[in-house]
Amino acid sequence: MPEGYKFVNGVIQNPFKQFNAQVKAEAKGKVVYSKKIEWDEAGMIRLEYANGKNKIVLSLFKLEAGVEKKAKEGFQYESADEKAKENAKQPKNEILPDINNSLSWTEKGVSCTISTNPENPLTKEEMIKLAKTMIKK
Repeated sequence: MPEGYKFVNGVIQNPFKQFNAQVKAEAKGKVVYSKKIEWDEAGMIRLEYANGKNKIVLSLFKLEAGVEKKAKEGFQYESADEKAKENAKQPKNEILPDINNSLSWTEKGVSCTISTNPENPLTKEEMIKLAKTMIKK
């Protein structure tokens, strides 16, 4: 993590799709249903760090079988400025409320993204350097 950033919050979510059909079937016809689910693999992890007004969000999503082969190779970078220009072309109901700089890639069946606020001085190269530390070999 770049110097000065401190952990703000994090979310770890179970692999929801894996259990979705099973829980829906069991809950059929019930107003409220709960079930303890044993899981040992995260479906999504989101970690947020801040240094003053600058933020870094690290997101990891487990891909479903076969999806990884469709993913683009290497790092895909898009600046907040590029997103804002693209967003301006969208119909009003499709405008993105949160436009950030982002670096995305797929590795070992996991979709990874590093996002920073538009004013963040972290460069594309620094984001790539951080990305290379995120997935263990």
